[in-house]
Amino acid sequence: MKHYRPHILVLIALATVLSSGWHGAFRNVLADLRFGWEKRQASGEIVMVAIDAPSIEKIGIWPWPRRLHAELLRKLEEAGARDIALDVDFSTPSDPASDQQFVEALRSSGGSVVLPSFTQPGAVSGNSTALYINRPLKPFSDHSWPALVNVAVEPDGLVRYYPFGDRLDGAFVPSMGAVLAGQFAEKSAPFLIDFGIRAALAWTQETTQLARQHNDANVLSLGARMYPADDAVGFAQVFIATPFSGEPRHARRLAMIADYEKSGDLPPTPAS
Repeated sequence: MKHYRPHILVLIALATVLSSGWHGAFRNVLADLRFGWEKRQASGEIVMVAIDAPSIEKIGIWPWPRRLHAELLRKLEEAGARDIALDVDFSTPSDPASDQQFVEALRSSGGSVVLPSFTQPGAVSGNSTALYINRPLKPFSDHSWPALVNVAVEPDGLVRYYPFGDRLDGAFVPSMGAVLAGQFAEKSAPFLIDFGIRAALAWTQETTQLARQHNDANVLSLGARMYPADDAVGFAQVFIATPFSGEPRHARRLAMIADYEKSGDLPPTPAS
């Protein structure tokens, strides 16, 4: 009996962890530690532009007229964007002339635009648990790729897992990230989001260039209300075209930051 006691104790401990739900929290801790220890280089080819409250106030109306989205598509095409993903609800009509401008811009893009679909709670025939599916209007979906944008939020408020897609009304719809990556399969399980990247906030061409030359940033963050669209496109072009300088002083500083992220210990103060 003594010979089996350690095994019994391990089984009891394992059963306790599984029944209490602690294994999920433990898994999240391990994932967070992994991304803290192991930094990865992003492609540097993705630029995200946010729509915030000040930008909505500046335009003066929400939803924005579709002619603005049409203009954005044309400018991005001129800048050489290969794929364009819009995470904006296009499920309801607006001004007919503005909607038509957006259709023409989508058609002109040649199928390089991804538009979102998503589910949300909605009471249907007294069923409070029913889900309502939002999809782009047919004139828009005829000239774009569909993509699911729903994500699952962990109990601590973070999104750690991203789906390859889901079935909507019986048809599989790939997720936004899967479409852009060209990597999706209906039966694939959700994957861990890689947080081991280095982002930089830029507001001029110089700060964009220095973010790459000095900080080896691999993600560019742009504030929607800080500059015109032409400037934002120019920052993205500079970011993609600028390599990391590799100078010893910058490489040394980045290594110190990486060590701090792993250990939590601040580097020694330089002697005065």
